[in-house]
Amino acid sequence: MSEELDKSVSDQVLKELKSGYEEIYSCPSVSGGVLSQDGSITLNMSLRDFRNNASRSYQQIFYTNGQSKYQPVGFPVQTAPSVHATSASPKGDFTAVFNKTGKDDEPGFGHTKAVDYQIEIWNQSRIVKQIIVKDLHGKVTNDQHFGRTSWFHYQDGSIGLLYVAEIKTSPPKTLFDKDYDRNKPSHFDLDNQEDWGEGLVGQKKPRAFLCRFHPSDDSYEIKTEQVNGVPDNVALSSPVFTPDGDGIVFVGYDVSQRRLGLMYCVQRQSTLYHVSFKENDQAQALTGSEQWNARRPVFDPRGHQLVFLSTGQVPYHMSCNKLMILEWPSRNIKTCIDVVHDYPSQDDSFPGIYTTDLHHNCWNNDDVYISTIWRSTMAVIKVNTKTNSVTKLNPYTLQKDASLQFLDQRGNELLLLEQSPVVPYKVILATLHDDDEQDHSLQVISQSQIPSSCKDITWHVESQNTKDGSLIECIYIIPSPHHSNHALIVSPHGGPHSTYTTTFISSLLYYARQGFTLCLVNYRGSIGFGQSYIQSLPGKCGTLDVSDVHEATLRSKSKFLIDDDLVCVIGGSHGGFLSAHMVGQYPDLYKATVMRNPVTNIATLSAVTDIPDWSFVEAMGGDMKHYEQDNHDFEIVKRLFESSPMKFVDFVKCPVLLLLGREDRRVPVSQGREYYYALRKRGVDVKSFCYAFNDHPIGKPEAEADSTVLTVLWLRKYLLKL
Repeated sequence: MSEELDKSVSDQVLKELKSGYEEIYSCPSVSGGVLSQDGSITLNMSLRDFRNNASRSYQQIFYTNGQSKYQPVGFPVQTAPSVHATSASPKGDFTAVFNKTGKDDEPGFGHTKAVDYQIEIWNQSRIVKQIIVKDLHGKVTNDQHFGRTSWFHYQDGSIGLLYVAEIKTSPPKTLFDKDYDRNKPSHFDLDNQEDWGEGLVGQKKPRAFLCRFHPSDDSYEIKTEQVNGVPDNVALSSPVFTPDGDGIVFVGYDVSQRRLGLMYCVQRQSTLYHVSFKENDQAQALTGSEQWNARRPVFDPRGHQLVFLSTGQVPYHMSCNKLMILEWPSRNIKTCIDVVHDYPSQDDSFPGIYTTDLHHNCWNNDDVYISTIWRSTMAVIKVNTKTNSVTKLNPYTLQKDASLQFLDQRGNELLLLEQSPVVPYKVILATLHDDDEQDHSLQVISQSQIPSSCKDITWHVESQNTKDGSLIECIYIIPSPHHSNHALIVSPHGGPHSTYTTTFISSLLYYARQGFTLCLVNYRGSIGFGQSYIQSLPGKCGTLDVSDVHEATLRSKSKFLIDDDLVCVIGGSHGGFLSAHMVGQYPDLYKATVMRNPVTNIATLSAVTDIPDWSFVEAMGGDMKHYEQDNHDFEIVKRLFESSPMKFVDFVKCPVLLLLGREDRRVPVSQGREYYYALRKRGVDVKSFCYAFNDHPIGKPEAEADSTVLTVLWLRKYLLKL
């Protein structure tokens, strides 16, 4: 923590600020839930331990008392640090635990140290199988892009477990190593080091591995092997067993071209493949160029249909999804839910599907349950694959505009997660009736306790008309009316094709606890409002989005009677890009700013980011294919600069705090440094903090804690003059 900022407040104030942080951040979050066939409910929880710079995971189990009332059983059980991933079988009778026996390197060099694994198969409270795979593969993948586990129960009583891992590689060799082999590719070669960028460091060419065992027959040979037939030029993602268990279906990304960042970039071209174990041949493509991409395939339990997501060929990174159906085994493909183009005229009008994932247990007969962004909220929808109809599930106990997410389903029961800006979690078991209009039976399984200091904080969503007749939405978080601080924080989201939703974000509640009124701006280009809304921004970044944020600021300032000297803007990534634009284009309006890993110069960003196509699409509205030849064209580079905050650096007056992640691959630290030195040269009061071992989100608990409290210290000193 900065000594200068630290000394700007008394010991007592600093103690209160840190105590307030701990009070909010000590609240756990729900990362998943399972409705087991034995009637129990398991919640997967996590919390951030910033004192030990670690995230802790644990489970809480609930059983019914025979009267449909669920109660927690015993104390929560913490997950051991060695556990890399877990997966429960569909019947809930087995759990696979992937235990690490090595330690990862910190990210930052395009690779991770090979990790050895031991797979444990648990049945209730005992281990029935232990499988050593340390010589077979490298790091097991459990992210939402490549990772997926799939189970199959064979007729002979054996069980198949399908998972994803990196191929094991040897350490890089130099010409001076005794065992150097000139016939083997060097791992120092840039092409061999290339991975899938931000959040996927070390992921290069994942492969599927199949473990087959008999849980009760010790004489049954345990066999774990790599699935053959995957093309050499393909990185495998999201494999699932075929309905007969004699093959897999998976998503493949072509690695013969440059690997571009996948995190938050769902539009990358990919193909759906099928591999048959019996035929033992090369994978056969199931989709073609007319689908452009495919993501997160899931078979229905009857094995008749495979559902997957597709965006079609679009240049912007987050987009409205199509829900596609592949009939099995005919392989006919049809569109179940198409892209929704028009901006919804009413709040309850379906705006389209906006999600990165499909739950492995999303099917219930002909229905598919999906968590999706619906304007400024998260919602759960039910898609009927026979009628191609969409129903929004909206239990009557939900607070207006609160967010709802799908966790699991069992028959006519749904496990749902409700959140709002002031409620970290409320887990609901909903029993659905055949008539969608009939009120559902609801039971709250578990809910968080709101800190007493936050009970008077309120929030709401508000639609606003822009001067040109368009609509934007803002989420307001309003501090206690008894608080003496009446300052305004304006915060545009990142992306730009993302959205602020009414889910819980602990840092925002912390700022409201300190007395700040927050305006979270969903400007044009945000997802959840129809495809045309997204398409309106590319080519106009730095103008259209800036105009929307400016109008939202003026409206909020008037609405809450904010003094001229008490307005600031904060944001990360594209939100930092907009924050830098706001203080450069409207230097007399904003009195302080905090930016996390901001885009400051698109022209220089295009050469160093893991998503170079972003620069040309957003600044020029161009095609994502032009990024390689266009970044050396002077006129185009000039156009990129014209869209950048750096163009307005001469006009910045207010104090600027820059928070940077040293390992950021999306907006590398050079962007923040470039802006920092430009401001310092011009005499602007600027401070920068660079956090080691942190990437784009600056999400490690210790750095997150430090940067959040630093933000409040900065705003207290330069906005409130405290």
